Amino acid sequence: TTDLDKIPDYHERLNGGRVYLLPFAAQPAIHNPIETYVRSTAFCFAGSYYAQQIERNRTFSRMIDSLSSIGGVEIFDRYLNAVDERLSYPKKFEHLIIGTLDPTDIDRAYKGYYYGLNMNSVRDSQTMFSRRALELLASNTVVIGNYSRGLNNFLGDLTISTDDIERMRESVSSLFVDVDL
Repeated sequence: TTDLDKIPDYHERLNGGRVYLLPFAAQPAIHNPIETYVRSTAFCFAGSYYAQQIERNRTFSRMIDSLSSIGGVEIFDRYLNAVDERLSYPKKFEHLIIGTLDPTDIDRAYKGYYYGLNMNSVRDSQTMFSRRALELLASNTVVIGNYSRGLNNFLGDLTISTDDIERMRESVSSLFVDVDL
């Protein structure tokens, strides 16, 4: 499991079975700093919207509103063609959706932008966080996203990981001017 905090629960359910921590990683054949594309200065999010995750959606909305005032935002919607409305972005984000990506094409999002947005659904685990953060970092892309205890434990200040939108905005603004175009 990627969640150290769940191991005691899994041990109990499995009557003491073998359960260990195995953190996420990045596949270096795919996620690496080799430049493949001309990078855009827009903020890119390649992922999903889950209607039932109210707090995650509030944070995402505030993050997008704030970052939109600094630069462009582009979304690759993982479930663009899904019929399940619970996986659809609200209308307010539709103008930001530029398409979807097959998993084999994810490097277009991870290496095609200077800034990758990350959303963590699990925020309080000491070890669990979105694999996307590692994949973006391995691709030499700045990671900006909501707070995650695990992300902060594993990566410290290598990412911008906060729910304080003003702090995020200040951190991103200082980075945005440093991009060598």
